[in-house]
Amino acid sequence: MNPIQTSYKPFTEESQELLLFLFYSFPPELVANSEFRDLPRNPRSALRDPATLERIHSKQFLKDMTEMTAYIVWKFLSRKGWMETYSGYSPAYILAHMLHTWMDYFYTVHEDIKPPEIIRRNLNFRWLTMGEAEDIWRSVVWFVDDYVPGFREIIAIEEEYPSFMDFDLEREGVRQTRSYIDFLRKWTHGQTKHPIMLTAPVPEPKLRWLDKTDLKIDFERFLSELKPKDRQIIALRLKGKTVVEVAEIMGYKTHSAVVKRLQRIREKYDAWFGE
Repeated sequence: MNPIQTSYKPFTEESQELLLFLFYSFPPELVANSEFRDLPRNPRSALRDPATLERIHSKQFLKDMTEMTAYIVWKFLSRKGWMETYSGYSPAYILAHMLHTWMDYFYTVHEDIKPPEIIRRNLNFRWLTMGEAEDIWRSVVWFVDDYVPGFREIIAIEEEYPSFMDFDLEREGVRQTRSYIDFLRKWTHGQTKHPIMLTAPVPEPKLRWLDKTDLKIDFERFLSELKPKDRQIIALRLKGKTVVEVAEIMGYKTHSAVVKRLQRIREKYDAWFGE
């Protein structure tokens, strides 16, 4: 079995059509806020109608499917807290949003789902309950956990260096902290390439007066206070390198040394921007 691939694998029109059967595995609660909730439940009808086919080939369908799949996969990734409070650079967050990977394993586990045969038989798909949908996706995640090299390491790294941040909005002063500001920017698409969860409520965005240029200057000043090795780690992480890759590039025997340095950097970051 091949390890999890983290490189980008582009979708084609043909592979986006295969996502339709993943869509049928979602419960109505999950797709309630998606513009595709009215897609025909008969794949033959959906794939033979030009207008519906155009919608399935759209970037928006790809975006919605990425978010809905990530939502249901997240339940079984051994993570604590809501996915939206994790950084877009979190290994578990990135893993949950690897749509092509999850589609491949979905069809590996549920090999009884054969699109050509289903289309030939002109079958209709009923709406599943949330429990039924979770059973389907739990088996996919557990399969990856058992048989795919690299999966457990990603989760182990995440648990050793958690990205979760507890934003207690009732605590005095929390709305003025840089952590909360960063949280709001993620929710309002200001700093992350990943869209927000479709089914989750979006907090009322405040603090829009913050100037991005000032924030950039502040961050550069923060970096200048770090040791050269710490700056190199940050630079590699910003380029998308994993903790394991950073350790290899910098000559550390294990990634735990990088994890510890990142933890110290995070503590300095919180102290710097919290003042």
